[in-house]
Amino acid sequence: MALKPWGSQSVAEAPVRRTSERVGAWKWAHVMDHFAGGLSFRGVSIRLDYGAEADAVCAQQLGLVGRLLVDRLEAHDVPALECGCGFYGLKREAVEQRLFNTHTTPFMLEAEFSGRVIGCELGYRAQKIRVLSVRVPRICHAPIVTADGAAACDPAHGCGEPLPCSGDLLLVWNRREGDNDPTYGSVWCDAHIATPTADGFARTSMTLPEAAQSLGTEVRWES
Repeated sequence: MALKPWGSQSVAEAPVRRTSERVGAWKWAHVMDHFAGGLSFRGVSIRLDYGAEADAVCAQQLGLVGRLLVDRLEAHDVPALECGCGFYGLKREAVEQRLFNTHTTPFMLEAEFSGRVIGCELGYRAQKIRVLSVRVPRICHAPIVTADGAAACDPAHGCGEPLPCSGDLLLVWNRREGDNDPTYGSVWCDAHIATPTADGFARTSMTLPEAAQSLGTEVRWES
């Protein structure tokens, strides 16, 4: 078995197996607004966008790892034991043990993996993903203003108030006017959405049913 880094841990991965059966997994993801192009998911480590059903690509083969350009590797099947590519997903027990909490996004995906699958004690790397649902926490993640007047954009330092914070919760995106790059989504309450935007920024919001229609999969509150 090959040792591979999963977050801050190293785990022994099993050999690749090809399966027509779907393997259940959980994964964190950003929900991106593509302005006129609807919504998509984006990985929290390798920031590539994908839809509710997608095939993985190797970021190193594309010459991109995170924001760092690297030498392109020779073509190989995805995922491969020798590489770190593929869709990553956790087993339910790893989620329940909070082994991989993240403060970069509030959105967790319930997914099914298939095709080429590599397993380990924590979860799987896979060739194909089908997103069954997006779980959204009932907590307002609007940034608060710190004592020095700076906005804290890390959700860990956001409002953090459970419903009812100040009204209903919606998915929200803050975009610089004239900027058509994809924008990272968050979860804000009515009161925070109604606050003035910074100069040069525009704000859009969606209900969960509206987001579900754009993403092509269920979006629901986490119980």
